[in-house]
Amino acid sequence: MKLSSIAFRNISRNRRRSLLCILAIALAAMTIVFLFSLLAGMKADLKWNVQSFFTGQIRVRHEGYDEKEMLNPLHLRLENWERMIRDIESRDLSLQAVPRIPFPAFLEPPTVSNPDAVNASAMGVGLDFEKEKDFQHLDKYLATGRLPEKGRFEILLGAGLARKIEKGVGDKVTLMTTTMRRGPNAATFTVTGIAVFNVAAMNQSYFYIPLDRAQHVLKMGDSVVEILVKSGGELSDREAGTLVAGIITPEDRAVARDWRELNLMVRWIDIADISYNFMALIFFVLASTVIANSVMMIIYERMREIGTIGALGMEGGEIVRLFFLEAFFMSLIGTAAGVVLGAGITTVFGTTGIDFSSGMQGVDFDISSLIYPRLNVKSTVFVFFYSLAVASLSSLIPTRRAARIEPVEALRHV
Repeated sequence: MKLSSIAFRNISRNRRRSLLCILAIALAAMTIVFLFSLLAGMKADLKWNVQSFFTGQIRVRHEGYDEKEMLNPLHLRLENWERMIRDIESRDLSLQAVPRIPFPAFLEPPTVSNPDAVNASAMGVGLDFEKEKDFQHLDKYLATGRLPEKGRFEILLGAGLARKIEKGVGDKVTLMTTTMRRGPNAATFTVTGIAVFNVAAMNQSYFYIPLDRAQHVLKMGDSVVEILVKSGGELSDREAGTLVAGIITPEDRAVARDWRELNLMVRWIDIADISYNFMALIFFVLASTVIANSVMMIIYERMREIGTIGALGMEGGEIVRLFFLEAFFMSLIGTAAGVVLGAGITTVFGTTGIDFSSGMQGVDFDISSLIYPRLNVKSTVFVFFYSLAVASLSSLIPTRRAARIEPVEALRHV
C-alpha cells in the first residue's frame, strides 16, 4: 500500500485530532488573508484620498511656499500656472493637472449686528469645478444641491461644517479671510451644495469655492498657490515627477514633489505592512506548534503500531515520510479552506465596506471611515504556500524521533 494512502487512512482514523489541526491552520490562513486584504484596501483608499484631495500624485508649488506654509504665504504663488498646466498635459495624455488655492478662513464671523455668530474656523479651497469633476469626482460626494459655478459667489460645504454653522442649500454664508497682502477681507457666498466626504476631517472643516472667486477675495490677481498632477496609475511617481519637473523653468521658481514625500500617513501604512507580515509569522508559528504537538501525541498514542510496522520492515525514512505526509495533507486541507474563507470574507466586505466611523471620530487621518478590503492575488498565493510549508515542515522534528524508535521498545509500550 502506498504511503499516501496510509497517511489518508490515519487522518480519518482520529477525526477529532485531525480536525483540530486543520481548523488551527485554516484560522491562521483565513486571518492573514483578510488582514492583507484590509491593508491593501487601506493603502488604496489612502492613495486615492491623498492624491485627489490634498497633494495629487505630484504637487507643484513656489519653491519657498512649503517652508512657510503655516503662515499662509499667498504671495509665494504660481503666476505662470496656465502655461505650466498646458505643458504638463501635452507631455503625456494620461496626466491630469488642476490649479488650486488652499486658504484658511472663518465662516460666519461675529459682526456688530450679530456678535454671537458661530465664527467657525475652516479650510477653503479655490478650484476649477469643471476640471475637478475628473480629478476628484466632487459631484459623487454631493448629498444635496449642486456644485458652485465659475464667476459666482457660491460655496460647497462639507456636511459636518454645514451642521456646525447651521446652514443649508440656498442660505447665505459670510466668509472672512486674509488676503495675499495680509489685509482682512470678507465676502458673502450662497450655499449651492452639501458634500459628504469619506474623510472625517474634510466633512468637519472643508469648503470649496470657484477659483476665480478665491482669486478675487484673496486679491491674488490671476495666480494660484499650487498645481496638482496625477496620472491615474499610468505613470509611476518617479516618471510623473520627472515629466512635471521637466516643464518647470527658472522663471517659475517652482518645485515638484511627489505624494509619498508629502504625506506622513503613507509611511505609517508601510510600517503597518511590515507589522502584518510579522503577525502572519506569529500566527503560522502558533498553528505549527499545534500540529507539532498533535503529531507528537500521534507518536505516543500509536507507539505499538509504529513498532509493528517497523517489525514488518518499514524503515525509518519511510516512517518519517508517512508522518510528514499526514501533516502535509492536513496542512493542505486547512490552508485551502482558510484561503477560500479569507477570500470569501474579503469579497463580502469588499462590496459592503467596513465602517470605522466610530473609531475615526476626532482622528485627523486621510483614511476614509468606510474601508473596502481588496483581495491581493500575490499575497493570497504567498499565504497559501507559506502556511502550507510551515505547517508541513513543523512535523519533521517529531517524525524524526519516531523513526529512531526501536521496534522492540515500541512494542513494549503500553
